[in-house]
Amino acid sequence: MYQSIEQVVARLKQIKLQGYVPTQRRGGTGVGHTLEQLLGLEENNFKVPDLDDVELKAHRSNTSSLVTLFTSDRDAWQVPAREVIEEFGLEEDTRTNLYVTLKGNDITRGLYIDATEENILIKSVDKRILAKWSVSMMLDLFHRKVRHVILVLAESKRINGIEHFWYHSATFYSGWMFSWHVANLFNSGLIHVDLRMHLKENGSVRNHGTGFRVYERDLAQIYPYGEVLPI
Repeated sequence: MYQSIEQVVARLKQIKLQGYVPTQRRGGTGVGHTLEQLLGLEENNFKVPDLDDVELKAHRSNTSSLVTLFTSDRDAWQVPAREVIEEFGLEEDTRTNLYVTLKGNDITRGLYIDATEENILIKSVDKRILAKWSVSMMLDLFHRKVRHVILVLAESKRINGIEHFWYHSATFYSGWMFSWHVANLFNSGLIHVDLRMHLKENGSVRNHGTGFRVYERDLAQIYPYGEVLPI
């Protein structure tokens, strides 16, 4: 649908002029889903041919929440996820859950990140390796999913009880990541790891996907190229 960044910018200018628009989906994903609808896109199907794939992300500018780069759990858990939840989770609302954000070497809920040149590890305080992602996998995910990103910021407010968004600015980020860079991004706390899973009533695991996330203000430290788009 969009053949160039310039066409995307032109449409974002029109959306900006609309002012506050009502969300088309409740909850945290509403800001992204509503923008996709305004752009006339099918969900998670944003392509700009002259840049291969561009990831479109929308973020509430008046919150301190993290931006998700991607999620990945494939073959990561070295200990069954159920055992991890039972040991490190919390009992809340009649279920045991493990919803926690890990940052660098800070210990949270008995867990921390240990990144080496070969692997990104989640460890317990007694040094057990609970989950592992290879650096080569991280590089592949980054280059396939978020090598090029357009981040659109939106102010959020409630009007008559309904959340509304004003999409007011956008930045284009692009670049390659290298293996020597990855461990530092995790150990320094720039990239956070979100564990999002709980035990269902029947004892099975509900995993929403381990998220690799970053604060919007830190994207410029991850990408070598960033350009504010003139919307």
